[in-house]
Amino acid sequence: MDTEDRRLAAIVVADVVGYSAMMERDEADALSRVFAMRSQVFEPESSSRGGRIVKTMGDGLLVEFPSAVKAVEAAVAVQKGLAEWPDIGERLMLRIGLHIGDVMIREDDIFGSGVNIAARLEQAAEPGGILISGAAHDQLGSRLGSEFDDAGLLTLKNISTPVRVWSWGTSGASKPASTPIYRSKPLIAVLPFENLSGNPDEDYLANGMVEDLTTKLARFHWFRVVARGSSYTLSEQAADHVDIGRRLNAEYVLKGSIRRAGTRIRVAVQLIDITDGSLIWADSFDRVIDDLFDLQDEIVGSIVGTVIPQFVSFFQPTQGHQHRASFPSWESAMRGWNLIWRLQGPDDAVLNARRLFQKALDIDPNNALAHCGLAYSHTNPYYQAQLERDIPAARDSARNALDVDDRDAFAWCLLGIAELYANNHESAGHHLKKSIAINPSLALANGYLAVVNCFRPDSNATDSWALRVEELSPVDPILPLVTAARSMARFGEGDYAVALAFADEALLEAPRLQPAWRLRAASLEMLGEHDAAARAITQALSLGPLTMGWVKQELTPFSDPEAWANYLNALEAAGTPE
Repeated sequence: MDTEDRRLAAIVVADVVGYSAMMERDEADALSRVFAMRSQVFEPESSSRGGRIVKTMGDGLLVEFPSAVKAVEAAVAVQKGLAEWPDIGERLMLRIGLHIGDVMIREDDIFGSGVNIAARLEQAAEPGGILISGAAHDQLGSRLGSEFDDAGLLTLKNISTPVRVWSWGTSGASKPASTPIYRSKPLIAVLPFENLSGNPDEDYLANGMVEDLTTKLARFHWFRVVARGSSYTLSEQAADHVDIGRRLNAEYVLKGSIRRAGTRIRVAVQLIDITDGSLIWADSFDRVIDDLFDLQDEIVGSIVGTVIPQFVSFFQPTQGHQHRASFPSWESAMRGWNLIWRLQGPDDAVLNARRLFQKALDIDPNNALAHCGLAYSHTNPYYQAQLERDIPAARDSARNALDVDDRDAFAWCLLGIAELYANNHESAGHHLKKSIAINPSLALANGYLAVVNCFRPDSNATDSWALRVEELSPVDPILPLVTAARSMARFGEGDYAVALAFADEALLEAPRLQPAWRLRAASLEMLGEHDAAARAITQALSLGPLTMGWVKQELTPFSDPEAWANYLNALEAAGTPE
């Protein structure tokens, strides 16, 4: 039975100015900036004054406070803090409305005229300003009350009686100071670290350091960070770090070396300005293995403070809720990810990686990286016919990672991938976008949003997310999968010639990618080129077992039944065995 309660409460409603236009220009960037603003400005200022966030509504928030004084203090602090917040790009601005009145509490939600009036006041507020009701202003003392200007009576939509209102932020004395607008975020590429230990088996240690540094840097929304895959691929093609940085369009590259001797480790790091090749910062660090995670935080903190000094005060190297995996557990997890990461690995790579992830969890059950690895392996992400897909296990593993750290972008991404393969497209998109809001540079999440949209099928949305992956990581190992998604979207829309072209492009990048061979075969069959389609099926069969029974049971279907029937019929006609 629903429980109801009535009480007097101060209600704050806040909304981002111009949010729809921001989303239209760059959805992922808008999500990440709004998420960062909430976590770094709005939520701390509200919670420190007793505010309870009742609900979030895309770009809006509804907050309950125990008193008008606390609510107004929080609203003013938020607007002042946001004006000083070092956001890069078009400055985020809020409208805030505030009212005190009777509200009805049902479960965890709030209803009533008090909420309605606060919402109408928010809509009438100036960008960067606050509009409060006379009832709220009457509760303020002389100090707070003097910061507001009498704005007279205001007629609000669907409110029968005009409301006396007071405004903050429209006069020179109380309007927040302007913040410089920076036109672009600096792009940093973390290059592969050199292993100086003399043992090739220790490469995973250098790779793991790069993986973690890339992830940690990407959490700072003032940077764009080149995805790990592109940095690795180009480093295999060119030795000069300046050339690599320029090919990635990066302003900075971070390069380094790592040497392990017994239980001790030495890491040397250099930050280089690509515009002139000059050395900005360099340091070396000697630690015992158990201090590896603190070392990574120290390096990231130095980079943040060096590249953008005014942002260093926002750096928080450790979060109390974040669990630090023990080194042997982390070591096993990184070995597993090194096996599973690329599309062109051996057929048993996923199973061997799964065993390493389980070993990591046997050592430390709270290793989020290993939980994420298990989740990925259970989704059978590359549609290998010899592997079984276990969606419940994938979900459980992703949620286990979130239990360790609910701000882990990788874990939200893996939960989204699991939901995608469970055919829950809306839920998948929600989780993947939350992942991007936490870490905008996570190419895997951007790539899988392309995959989500290819099954709808929506080629425009698929292309948009695919192009974002190319921008983030122009030579990323997951790009063939994203290109195959673009082919799938065209097939679903009946544009078989373009579907064939994208399938062929994916196969040029990853000749062993069986999904692309299936798409090539189905597209050719729909174009009436049966013999060529049959040859494509033969090639697909050479890469692993493939039957129509497996296709119908394991593959993610189009949301359009007719498009899915066309795909199945084309594969069967091309010669896929029953």
